Amino acid sequence: MAATILPTDEIAAMQSTQNDALPDTCTIQTRSIVNTKGSVAESYTNTYTNVACRLGATNYKQAEREIGAALASMTDYVLTVKNDQVVSPQDRIVHSSVTYEVLAVVNDKASWLFARRAYLKRTQ
Repeated sequence: MAATILPTDEIAAMQSTQNDALPDTCTIQTRSIVNTKGSVAESYTNTYTNVACRLGATNYKQAEREIGAALASMTDYVLTVKNDQVVSPQDRIVHSSVTYEVLAVVNDKASWLFARRAYLKRTQ
């Protein structure tokens, strides 16, 4: 029988510690596309509000490794949210009245997910 390297209670404790390091809040907006009378309209809905988060500058070496060199030059920020928070590419983030586009989400399939990170580009 394989030994458990990180028991469930230790993972929960690490997630809690990570969550304590999310000093800000943001809104996650999801995109909707409506096709009416042959024209396509795009809109965003405030799907998740008051989301605990941390916004920081991108570590370019990490970005290149995670999302590829093509996107690394386009990303300026990384958003960290709780491990179970839903965030997807094509979403928008509103943080301190500034809007960002989500380019990529990493840590989505990690065995021990302590936080979820999204790479962002400022839109305004």
